[in-house]
Amino acid sequence: MQRKIYIRIYIFMLIVFMVGCSDVDDSIENEESEIDTSVYEQTIYNFKSAIVNNDAQALYDLVDLNYEEEVYWTLSEAQDMVDFYSENYLIYKEELNRLEESVQTLKCLGKTESPGTNEEVKRIPLAPPEEGLVFLDPNGQLTIKLFRHALYVSGDSLDDYEEITLNYEGTGEKFTFDQTDIENNRYKNEKNAEVVDMMYFGPGNYNINSKGISQGESATHTETIELSLHDLHLKKDRRNMEVIHLYLK
Repeated sequence: MQRKIYIRIYIFMLIVFMVGCSDVDDSIENEESEIDTSVYEQTIYNFKSAIVNNDAQALYDLVDLNYEEEVYWTLSEAQDMVDFYSENYLIYKEELNRLEESVQTLKCLGKTESPGTNEEVKRIPLAPPEEGLVFLDPNGQLTIKLFRHALYVSGDSLDDYEEITLNYEGTGEKFTFDQTDIENNRYKNEKNAEVVDMMYFGPGNYNINSKGISQGESATHTETIELSLHDLHLKKDRRNMEVIHLYLK
């Protein structure tokens, strides 16, 4: 009888030990799967500091510009963004709220990418469809909403031009399209208008001087693109396209 009691006690202790080990294993697994959100929180803090201190360089250094295709966004446009947030305090606060909410989203999605380890991985330059101009990347850096600039000639056909030149003032970016370029690269956008893509640009203010040559005669036009509230809410079906309208005649 006493031997049976000992056996029962032994079995009970063994079960308790096994359950205890299982709990420890689960605890270790949970710790390993837990994402360290401090890198995101630090990025948000640095973003706030850049805006409050009017530090365009600090904002520029936070942004990941490692894309597959060429993207234009420089210190000058970073300053445009700092000014935009400084002049629109409520928009700035909404942007902060979105960034803070995205920390929990990244955590719930179980992102495992280690901060700072994706330098060799180039991203496709597609802007998130969500509202805002800046977003948290899984690597802890900021990404920006990109705008694909496309050429559209208002009131005329692209066929009417032997050559079109667009010069982005102060940027060093210049695009020249001859008839072959236009023929090979034009397509109809979602509004059924014929356009020619140029490249991706980050948020900022741009002055574009254009010149078109048609039947040996030239005409010029200047268009200004400025950061606006509308840029925060561009929809996915527009693919964040910024159409450059040219009124050359």
